[in-house]
Amino acid sequence: MSTEELYERTTIGQLKKGSMLVKTQHVLFIFDELTNGKKIRSREIIDQFGITPRTFARYISEINCYFFNFFKYKEVKYDRSEKVYYLTDL
Repeated sequence: MSTEELYERTTIGQLKKGSMLVKTQHVLFIFDELTNGKKIRSREIIDQFGITPRTFARYISEINCYFFNFFKYKEVKYDRSEKVYYLTDL
């Protein structure tokens, strides 16, 4: 799903960069990709959403906190050789 499709699906009105709605949709998009077994390249997400590397790292951290609090057997990890993030069982 492209960023444009993601934004078109909302009925709340115009999305503004930096708004909570945009952040929530970004995090949910990444979460959905990971839980569907896809590997995430940070550069692709950063470019797609127009966010900073630090913001991307915060999104991954938030997803990991969610798994720690509710599903202790899951974690997002980084594979340095492939340069991708992926969801794994602990």
